[in-house]
Amino acid sequence: LLALFTFSLVFTACGDDDEAPSYELSLFLGEWKLTNSTDPDYKSCENDPPILTITENKLDVAVIDTSNGCNAGSASLDYTFTGQAFTTTVFGFEVVYNIQSASETEFSWKDNAAGYTETYVKVN
Repeated sequence: LLALFTFSLVFTACGDDDEAPSYELSLFLGEWKLTNSTDPDYKSCENDPPILTITENKLDVAVIDTSNGCNAGSASLDYTFTGQAFTTTVFGFEVVYNIQSASETEFSWKDNAAGYTETYVKVN
């Protein structure tokens, strides 16, 4: 009985301490330049890079020219924010962008629909 009790304490004490951090929306508000992506079709564009603008209620996501990776406009999407992810609907499909890391000058999120991670740097 003592062994069973000790065994249960060990598993109770070893809970999931690796929970994803929660962020404040204010950290993400503003303009962000795409600087990297794990998308195999990603092409860096220094002249006119894709820009993501996040406001209190909209994601203005970059439309990317696939021939050169440069900015080809934007699409404005409503979203919800949970502190760990942005969720929006694109062509009737729910898309979740899980925050991988964030600071005042850079953040990365993973697009769960496409499966790739994008990194953005704050625009002045």
